[in-house]
Amino acid sequence: HLHVVAALFLLSATTWGAPLIHEIMYHPMDPEDPREEFIELYNPDEESVALSAWRLRGGVNFTFPDVSIAPNGYLVIAADPDILAAKHPGVSALGPWEGRLSNSGETVRLVDAANDEVDEVPYADEGDWAMRVRGPEDRGHRGWVWDESHDGGGSSLELVQPSLTNRRGLNWAPSTVGGTPGAPNSRRADNSPPIVFNLRHEPIIPTDQEPVTVRVTVRDESAVAVTLHYHTETPLEPQSVDMEEDEDGTFVAVIPPQGDGEIVSFHVEATDGQATRLYPLPEAACLYRVERNFDRLAPWDPAQRPLYRLILTEAERAELARIGSNRDESESNAQMNATFISQDGTGLRLRYLVGVRNRGASSRLGPPNNALVVFRSDDPWQGLASLKFNQKSPHSQALGPVLF
Repeated sequence: HLHVVAALFLLSATTWGAPLIHEIMYHPMDPEDPREEFIELYNPDEESVALSAWRLRGGVNFTFPDVSIAPNGYLVIAADPDILAAKHPGVSALGPWEGRLSNSGETVRLVDAANDEVDEVPYADEGDWAMRVRGPEDRGHRGWVWDESHDGGGSSLELVQPSLTNRRGLNWAPSTVGGTPGAPNSRRADNSPPIVFNLRHEPIIPTDQEPVTVRVTVRDESAVAVTLHYHTETPLEPQSVDMEEDEDGTFVAVIPPQGDGEIVSFHVEATDGQATRLYPLPEAACLYRVERNFDRLAPWDPAQRPLYRLILTEAERAELARIGSNRDESESNAQMNATFISQDGTGLRLRYLVGVRNRGASSRLGPPNNALVVFRSDDPWQGLASLKFNQKSPHSQALGPVLF
């Protein structure tokens, strides 16, 4: 179900020829030592670039002296240049800097002497910047976790394709242990799987009379073909449909109307004929639920509390329910894959690939159960990393602060 469409090219998010943020050591091997952190810049131009009075901003702050980056050269800025030189003999670095890089992610910015932004990288330790895998067994259950060796495993984050955007996590990968400061990246590739982002479906909550449109943006250095794969919870063979290019690298396909209460799982496949990417993993895919009586045009009462939906496959919903109803298993922190939807006076907001687990101290057994919803660090909700939904004795939880 693949077809070739027009070739798509996207240079880096910076102006081509400007220095790129090229490598980030943000979480050295545990036990961590923030003095081992470093950032590497790369100059893809054929001319030197002077950096006098330029600055790094974000979790760290550094002002460049009168220094230049040679054509196709590298420049390393370190938290502690002496420690970097000891770990990488022959590599010199600027520094030290002020501050430290966040272990969970933040935006690193490079600005010029006029304070104009030259480049920025919003790195993270989850989502598109990591791999979602089954975690270790926890009281008989293996939930989903985000894992990658650049997050405390001794590797740095390396840009894979300098000619493509460096603002997307799928264009970064973990380095060899220790990183490669001042040298070509160990994960650099002439051809890598297409970069996929902005995957979304509309309407967010469809009725059983409405088809669902799925859109995704794809970037690659050559021609790509994109396929949408989806299936429902009822016995039905997985379906595939070609995605047609809409505009500016956005691909579109339609899922026909499904029955009331149906849970639909979907992911996309993008290939350039040599390398292929599945996004997200089919085993932990994006989800939506059909609601026959949902009326998105209904007026919202300002006095109404927000509504939240957690959508899981039936298998993972049942596993979470088992955890919460079995005393021997209730302490398990295994996270299930879910889609989170919030509904209030501002409309509907959606987050895919969230984790949800049973929570509580003395209140883990149900029903009802308490739940912890964990958002990806590269895609928080309302600036929050997680939400706690407490259903056991909520009256006492509300009364306590009032009495206090």
